[in-house]
Amino acid sequence: MKVPEKVTVRLGDLRPLLEQHCVKTGKTPSKVMQEALAKLLKTQPPEMISGANGHKIRRDASSQTS
Repeated sequence: MKVPEKVTVRLGDLRPLLEQHCVKTGKTPSKVMQEALAKLLKTQPPEMISGANGHKIRRDASSQTS
């Protein structure tokens, strides 16, 4: 199965818990999910940098040209 660069997740009852966690830690939902997925996959979360318009992009993707 091919995995897209961006994934949409329907949080359901996890939403208020994720919101509380984000407020408590100061992390974005995206960062929390990257860290959780990296832990599950036994690896490090991707290093993200700010790209155009403030969007976060993977560091390795920032050096690629289209």
